[in-house]
Amino acid sequence: MPVSPFVENDCTENICLHYKTFRYTEKIKSYPKYQKLDIRKYISFIQEGMELTYKRIAESKVELINLFEKYKTILRLRQIHRHTIYYYWLLYKFYHPCNLSRNNFFFYNNLKNYSDNIIQYEEKMLLNGDIPIFFHKPFQKHVYGLNKRLQNNYYQYTAAYWFNKKLNDIQHKEFINKRLQEIYELLAI
Repeated sequence: MPVSPFVENDCTENICLHYKTFRYTEKIKSYPKYQKLDIRKYISFIQEGMELTYKRIAESKVELINLFEKYKTILRLRQIHRHTIYYYWLLYKFYHPCNLSRNNFFFYNNLKNYSDNIIQYEEKMLLNGDIPIFFHKPFQKHVYGLNKRLQNNYYQYTAAYWFNKKLNDIQHKEFINKRLQEIYELLAI
C-alpha cells in the first residue's frame, strides 16, 4: 500500500512529520496498482487517438492560426540552453571550499558554447543562487532573460514561421499518413 508523508502541528514548536498509509479508492481504480503495464492492449486506442488528433488539427487550421495571432503579444516560449541538472551540478560544485574563492572563474570555465551576453546572464543568475531561465517570443528571433533581451536575431526563423509551416504540412494527406506510419512503427512491440 502507498505511504504518504504529512506534517502535523505546522508552524508550532511541536511540528513533526508522520507517514500515513492509504488505500486506493474506486475513483482511481484506473491506476496500474503495481502491475506491469502491457502497452499492446492499448495500441489501437493510441493509434485511433493520434489519427483523430491529426485530422482535427487539419480541420481547424484557421482557428489555430487565429488563436496564435490573438495571443502573440503575451505568449512567451521557454527555452532550454542547458539542462536544469547541469545548473544544479554547477551550484553544488560552486559551494565546495576550493571553488568559493574563484567563483567567477569557476562559472566562466564551465559555461561555454553560447554568446557572451547569455553566459554573463547565466553567471549572474547562478551567483544569486538561481537557475537561469530563457525564453523567446513567437514572432521574434531574439533570446530574453527574465525581462532583458540577451541576444538579437538568435534564430534564423521565428517560432511563428515554424508553427505555420508545420500546420501547412499537416494539411497534406501524405504527411499525415507518414506521421501515423512512424507512430505505428514506434508502437509495434
